[in-house]
Amino acid sequence: VSREILQQDRQTAMIRSSLTRKTLETLKGLKNQDRPAYEKFWGSFGQLLKEGMLSDFKHKKDILELCLFRSNQGEELVSLADYIAKAKEEQKAIYYLTGDKLESLSHSPKIELFSKINIQVLLLTDPIDQLWVQSAGEYADKPFVSVSAEDLRSEDLPGGEKADPTDAEWPFAQELASLLGDSVEAVRPSARLVDSPACFVTKGESASPQLRRILKSMGQPLSEEKRILEVNREHPLVQRAEKLAQEGDSEQMNAMGQLLLDMAWIAEGELPPDPAALSRRITQLLQS
Repeated sequence: VSREILQQDRQTAMIRSSLTRKTLETLKGLKNQDRPAYEKFWGSFGQLLKEGMLSDFKHKKDILELCLFRSNQGEELVSLADYIAKAKEEQKAIYYLTGDKLESLSHSPKIELFSKINIQVLLLTDPIDQLWVQSAGEYADKPFVSVSAEDLRSEDLPGGEKADPTDAEWPFAQELASLLGDSVEAVRPSARLVDSPACFVTKGESASPQLRRILKSMGQPLSEEKRILEVNREHPLVQRAEKLAQEGDSEQMNAMGQLLLDMAWIAEGELPPDPAALSRRITQLLQS
């Protein structure tokens, strides 16, 4: 008997559906009745469950109910139901950040504003995370929104401040973009940075750096993608760079602008394109 015949057999399909339903019900019961045991199970098989959302759309909602996540608010694993229960009443979305390592995500500049105004951010480190989160779309009528998204506005967050109207025509942003040339798509003042000087953000629905690395390792052709650099207008390094530009010190300005770009690479958990040049720039600036 061929495997194809068995897969198309009506009785086999009924058995598969029944087993799937029973398994999900059992896991839901374990999660509700013995959370420590379920968390141990999740640690071993959570990634496989998340992969199920990409192949079993019928049970996607049930699988979402079973998912547990790390966040920027402590060591405790949280479910999406936990997230919604803790969210502020006026919060419009479920915020997340994808990356390779939990420690790097926990200290990412991109969550500084969220931590400041006490908004929970899910920290997703499995390779499958960006795929399922885009497939799921939303939970409890709240869309999943990446804190790396370029169109993220602080005024849309509970407790966030309105953007400075002068940001749109900030001369230094244009000057820095001209200096960095093809290294970036654009330079913009940031609403998400609090303590850090710079970071990269994602344009539109483009793949994150983590997903691009995964696809590249699989041999998938990818076009080169320029990144948008966001800088913190209130940071001393940015203010120093702006002052150098106003004073016409092109050499020091160039070194400072490149340093901001390198720091954005490091914040992504990646080495700058030329680490040796970074070392020379730091030495030059320290001696100035």
